[in-house]
Amino acid sequence: MPDEKHRFDWLNKQCQYLPLQTFLGETMPNVYLTEQMEHYIQGQITSGAYANVSEVVRAAMRLLMEKDNARRFYALKAELEEALQEAEAGEFEVFDPQAYEPDFKTE
Repeated sequence: MPDEKHRFDWLNKQCQYLPLQTFLGETMPNVYLTEQMEHYIQGQITSGAYANVSEVVRAAMRLLMEKDNARRFYALKAELEEALQEAEAGEFEVFDPQAYEPDFKTE
């Protein structure tokens, strides 16, 4: 088992250049982290919260994706609320499915 200094050096190298797997047939670029980010990742691994750098990066990506999805959800919600207010104020046009899709059959 390597001593603490060698383990730190290994972790430091892992954090500076994170080779990401290929994505859609193209190699993803290396990821360069700030020193503060490196120390945070090292702390997460040392604490046992994550087993390796890849787990930390995947967890971070999941959180970022959730945040982006939430942002899109709230933007859509705001658009729907605005449309509802316009409709309630009488600012709407009656939808004619026949004009939109001539093959549409109404019963």
